[in-house]
Amino acid sequence: MPKSPQPKNWRDVLPIHPAADLFPAMSKSELRELGEDPASSRPIVIKDGRFGPYVTDGETNASLRKGDDVATVTIERAAELLADRRAAPPSPRRRASAGRASTTRKKAVTTARSASKRS
Repeated sequence: MPKSPQPKNWRDVLPIHPAADLFPAMSKSELRELGEDPASSRPIVIKDGRFGPYVTDGETNASLRKGDDVATVTIERAAELLADRRAAPPSPRRRASAGRASTTRKKAVTTARSASKRS
């Protein structure tokens, strides 16, 4: 009896909802595309990150401020945020945490009793 072909992908087994075809092919974190950045000639996109929404041109990222709303941010405001970010000095690197113990081993203290066993 011949074996039935095994599906290679879970998409072959599970049906995809018909409404999925109606959505544009954007990543989940990509919220809105604004247009081309005048400084870098790259497309500016608003994305949703771990610390909230931000604008990016693919190279430089700039967080939206408290007064900025994702739905109302203009290309001019996004270009201004990116220009401010490019002009800012680089942030200082954090030092390693001081709470970790040293990886070097301490020498064992030799007591009189253990010294007598060695002799």
